[in-house]
Amino acid sequence: MCIRDRLNVGTLAVIIALAPLQSLSEELFFRGSLVQIIGQWFSPAIVAYLLPFLFFLSGHHYGWRGMVSVGVFAACAMFLTYTTGGIEATAAVHAVGNTFAYAPDAFHVGGVNLAAASTVDLLISVAATVAATAIAYVLINRRTLTSIS
Repeated sequence: MCIRDRLNVGTLAVIIALAPLQSLSEELFFRGSLVQIIGQWFSPAIVAYLLPFLFFLSGHHYGWRGMVSVGVFAACAMFLTYTTGGIEATAAVHAVGNTFAYAPDAFHVGGVNLAAASTVDLLISVAATVAATAIAYVLINRRTLTSIS
């Protein structure tokens, strides 16, 4: 294994280690802390989730396709957080998505570039996000129903 390959594997290891931490920190802030704080001020739960949704979007600066992709993820994250009562599922979906998005960078392969996303990129991103959200939701509900029975 040449030095360049070792550096690529090392970079990949760093991405695999840090992408979940980055994702978790966003979830703790946007879907954890902010929802709780805003929920104390406003009675309807939608307000407590909608304001952090808008803050989350404002922290991402992409073209319109990239922003739609981020918006779909944020909506799915709101759904999972609300329906499960916690941020664990959302953090897991976010971590897997970000890890797969960043991993190609370790090998200088064109990965996810939401700033220049095409319509096909957008459709793939939205489909993957919705599918991952649906799988997480079904698995959590199946487990919950099994433990109740």
